[in-house]
Amino acid sequence: MDIEHNYNKRSYILISLALAPFLSNFVITALNIALPSIALDLNIKAVPLGWIPTSYLITLTIFLIPSAKLGDIYGRKKLFKWGLILFTFGSIITVFSWSYHCIIFSRILQGIGSAMIFGNLYAMIASIYIHQDRIRALSIIFCSIFLGSFLGPIMGGLLSGFYNWRVIFVFCSLIGMVGIILLSRMDIEWFGLKGEKFDLCGSLMFGISSLMIIHGLSKINQELNWIFLVLGFLGLIAFIAYETRVENPLFNLELVHNREFILNNAATLLQFAPIAPLVFILSIYLQNVRGFSPILVGFILVLQPLAMLIVSIFSEKLNKLIAAPPMVTISMIISLMSVLVFLTLKMSTPIFVIILGLTLSGIGTSLFSSPNSHLIMNSVEKNIMEWLRHQSQQCEVLEVV
Repeated sequence: MDIEHNYNKRSYILISLALAPFLSNFVITALNIALPSIALDLNIKAVPLGWIPTSYLITLTIFLIPSAKLGDIYGRKKLFKWGLILFTFGSIITVFSWSYHCIIFSRILQGIGSAMIFGNLYAMIASIYIHQDRIRALSIIFCSIFLGSFLGPIMGGLLSGFYNWRVIFVFCSLIGMVGIILLSRMDIEWFGLKGEKFDLCGSLMFGISSLMIIHGLSKINQELNWIFLVLGFLGLIAFIAYETRVENPLFNLELVHNREFILNNAATLLQFAPIAPLVFILSIYLQNVRGFSPILVGFILVLQPLAMLIVSIFSEKLNKLIAAPPMVTISMIISLMSVLVFLTLKMSTPIFVIILGLTLSGIGTSLFSSPNSHLIMNSVEKNIMEWLRHQSQQCEVLEVV
């Protein structure tokens, strides 16, 4: 009975955790389809329009590591739930947005909320599940993420075409409220470093430096904008030097010496960097350049998350047949093929070429996500176990002395 109770409880927790990443990816993909409608409704030009998704990504980048640290100290479920509350509140604000700046503000709130969600999601999965159960749990989480990416373009296109883009965020607000209620019913909490002091100074140094670098890269063609890049990189160097001296650092720099951790995170960067702006660029290209309707664009762009979703359903069986390292290599080769397809994009590119590129991108991303996340978690656990073994050896030496 206890085993069955624990299984049901873990299943309930997994369902509760899966709603937030579903919602986050749904908003990203639905918003990309709705951007031309938002621009027309609020009279926003092309360059400022790009800052609607960019402001979300910048905020997510800046707050991700501090949110994970706060979760370790004050409780991962607590930070996760407050992240979903912030994300939902941002959706409600967007429903009633009357200006460009109001939408930017709401996207910043959603970025902070997503940082609190994703900064603690995988740590919670690692705390609950081990070995094959963890791969299964990660497969379900990524399935929910891909489901959000699948439904986003369809609903974004339909709602923007037949009703109003604001209805997208009404739907998000309702889903977010359901997730908050489910999380509030969870009577369990996870800590990593309970009682440790939070490194506020390090967080500010990291956030300001990251913001300068991103701002410098976004306007790199403008005169004197290289100053932001230089100041940003100098700030990161100062941040690293500071973290080596502080008692409770924001980021454990010992992980830099963990070869597996660095390589798998580098693989993540190489995998997602080329496809991150893909939906945004194709949405503008297909609607503004090729003249397609939002509904048709939604059904074209949904092919990428559809491929992700279909492959993720079978990913658990595939992960049993093929070990994680070769699976990651295969998936990155498939993703590279999709990038090569999109490099041929022209004014008159046939639609079937775009469909091929989106399908390959979806397959590669889906095959990559679960095994690579599992490898990162394992590399961190190995690092922790080695540190504990070293600490125990030191204690034994002290006892002998």
